[in-house]
Amino acid sequence: SLLANLGAGIFYAYGSLRIQEVGGNAAAVTLASTISATVEIPFFLLGGAVALRFGMRGVYSAGLFAPCLCSFGYALDVSPLTLGVIRALCGVGFACTLLGSVLTIRAIVPLALQATGQALFQAVSFGLAVSVASIFGGVLYGELGATPLFLLSGLILIGSIPFAWRILRVDAAPATS
Repeated sequence: SLLANLGAGIFYAYGSLRIQEVGGNAAAVTLASTISATVEIPFFLLGGAVALRFGMRGVYSAGLFAPCLCSFGYALDVSPLTLGVIRALCGVGFACTLLGSVLTIRAIVPLALQATGQALFQAVSFGLAVSVASIFGGVLYGELGATPLFLLSGLILIGSIPFAWRILRVDAAPATS
């Protein structure tokens, strides 16, 4: 989760700036976020069934691959509208990785420690990883520009897939009671 969210954190910290860099305005940034959220919702709603069908490894890996493609798209010099449409992949990615993480923690952490397990996951994923990604990404964006930054984001995400596949040994999260 730390490695994957370093890659995702780079995208989330600088994706909106990239839209503005290629000529987009606040409306283009809002549209991109709306597209991403609109795609994300059905994936959350269908997530349990998808997880049972494809397993945690499949869900989480798809969740890493989708924003990887999005990051690679943001490395290109394309229109703000194209970036907004590409951002839909982040909706898929966020839903799948969060769902995969939460269900995996549910399966491997004892019932009495569920809240602690989920809190630790959130702290590492959205606290530590995103903070480091924002700082490092800002330096990289300032020194080298958008293309290397978003290529790095995509490479980190795709490089996380083999680790996730190895670590996530839970095929489906059993119900806890």
